[in-house]
Formats: sequence, C-alpha cells, structure tokens
Amino acid sequence: MAEKASAFAVPLILAAIFAFCVGRAANIVVKSYAAIFIGVFMAVMTPGVMGYFSAGRVDHHGLQLIFLACAFWGLMAQDKKGAILAGLSIPASLTIGLELLPILGLMVAWVAIIWAIRGDERSEQT
Repeated sequence: MAEKASAFAVPLILAAIFAFCVGRAANIVVKSYAAIFIGVFMAVMTPGVMGYFSAGRVDHHGLQLIFLACAFWGLMAQDKKGAILAGLSIPASLTIGLELLPILGLMVAWVAIIWAIRGDERSEQT
C-alpha cells in the first residue's frame, strides 16, 4: 500500500517543484509577479513535460527537468546565488543522465558568450 501511495505522490510533488522553479524563472525574466502564474500555467499545460510527472511514473526524467528549470532560473538571476544554483543544477542533471547534455551545453556556452561580450560588467557584479 505504501508503494502505491508513493508512486502516486512522488510525481505530483516533483511536478509542484518543477512548476515552482519555472514560475520563479518566469518572474525573473519578465519582472512581474503575474509571470509566476503564467510560467506555472505554461509548465502545467505542456503535455510533453507533464507526461513525465503523471501519477505512477517514477523515473529520472522528472528530476532532470527540475534541474533544467533550476539552471535556467539561476542563469536568469544573474547574481551569485543564481550562479551557485545553476552551478549545482547543471552537474546534478548530468549525473542523473546525459539526455539534456545539448541543452545544458547551450546554457554553458551562453554564459561564456555573455562573459566574452560583457566581461567587465560581469566582474563588477556583487
């Protein structure tokens, strides 16, 4: 009975965590608290993503999507806490599996390009 309950509850908890991370990233990008609701709505209404969080499906893809959303959230924050969040999320996602390697590689390349273009501004950030 406990196994059935956890197989039902764990994907829903992971979906809530994913929606929270997407909402926080949307809040940073748009700079409005209404963006949190729009980001959560878009995350929940995407069938391709929410299929990984359906009840009874416990696998590694949900965690990888959470780490991807956290990495995006951290990169959009553009501060030290965001850098730490992204710096922990990217290798954690790669530790779970290599399916997101191209997307995470683009994120790292984006950081390198921004640093190359505006390196002086980045070094002065707190």
